[in-house]
Amino acid sequence: MNPLKECYEKNGILIAAHRGTNGGNILQNTSKAYLNSIRHNADMFEVDVIRSKDGEFFAFHDGQEPLVFGEKIDIRTLSSEEIQRKECFNSLNEPILQKIEKISDVLKNFEGQSLINIDRSWFYWDTFLGKLKTYPSLNQVLLKSPVKKELLEMLRDSGLNVMYMPIIKTIEELDFVLSFEGINT
Repeated sequence: MNPLKECYEKNGILIAAHRGTNGGNILQNTSKAYLNSIRHNADMFEVDVIRSKDGEFFAFHDGQEPLVFGEKIDIRTLSSEEIQRKECFNSLNEPILQKIEKISDVLKNFEGQSLINIDRSWFYWDTFLGKLKTYPSLNQVLLKSPVKKELLEMLRDSGLNVMYMPIIKTIEELDFVLSFEGINT
């Protein structure tokens, strides 16, 4: 049985923390937010993914730059070095010492601790799925994407044995996903 089903059968409910549990001096989509969500008994935390212009993956939801960096930029146009140098701001718009983290570091930090819902990575599955294969605890990972044939084919063809949660908007999409073989829904 997959860990998601095990958790549900054990608890009767699943608690997922969107971008972790942030606030005050704890930034969204950071290890501190994810640890905070575990301490608040979340069964799973969600990690958003962006790719820097030089191909590194970070835990960040694009569009949140004004809130996190205090300026209107597109993080996806920055190099990994530029991202790691960016000053971040807390919920009171005061500078703090936290930085945006690489996905590889987040996965390493939480190995064996929680289910991890990886969101918004589908934009980068051409390179992200290969990098994800190097993570030793894939049984913790749940990938999410819209229901598009090309995405489901990429996931199936990657050979990754991870849990998958489709973003379903219609009955037709549900039927399509349920009939699609080779993915772990």
